[in-house]
Parts: sequence; C-alpha cells; structure tokens
Amino acid sequence: MIYKVYFKHNKLKRHVIVSANNKKEAIELLMNESFDPKKEAVVEEKLTQDITTGETEILEYSQNKIRLQTRNEGDGFLLLTDNYYPSWKVKIDNKKSEIYITDFSFRGVFVPKGEHIVEFYATL
Repeated sequence: MIYKVYFKHNKLKRHVIVSANNKKEAIELLMNESFDPKKEAVVEEKLTQDITTGETEILEYSQNKIRLQTRNEGDGFLLLTDNYYPSWKVKIDNKKSEIYITDFSFRGVFVPKGEHIVEFYATL
C-alpha cells in the first residue's frame, strides 16, 4: 500500500510512505532501484490507515526528549530521521502511542487529525 506522509525534521519532504509486511520486504523495497528516498519512506509494518500531509514544528530537541507540534487536516504520519532504538517511546498529547521502524533505522508515528503535541522520550 502507498500513503502520503508529512516530514519536516531536516527539510526533506517525503510525499509517500510504502508499507512493508516485514523487515526482509522493507530491505528489498529500500534497495529497489525505483525507490526514491527524497520522496518515499518505507515502514516495517503492514499499515491500513489512510493519511494526509501536514506540518510539523520542533518545540524542544535534547538528548533524551524531542517535542513537536503537528497540524494536519486528516490523519498523518510523522517521520523523525533520528535512529530507532527500543528505549525510545512516544506520546501524543500525553497518551502513549506506537513507534514504527521507518527506512530500516528511523522513527515514525501516526498522528491523528488536528493539532497535537508529539513527544519522543528515551527511557533508561
């Protein structure tokens, strides 16, 4: 499946997200010559949500905590190009959410329609 995605952390905007069934398929998609990392991102999870584009603003960025504000007119997917590691967790408006491994090593999270505070934090 292909979805739209919004992204603003390092000014690279990707417009579609490709859903992989597993890690092996994600690697195959990333290595495919038709894959364009400037426009696409691969999530290691079978996704069923429809998502739209939106905006993100970084409110706080430190070693163990990243706070962002998102604004989108439909459900969205936020891609953070910091490395995924199991000790990282995420909350959206202070409610726990799930981090999806994206592009084999980054963090992604679904964000509901509207304005939200997304907080990634490291647990020790």
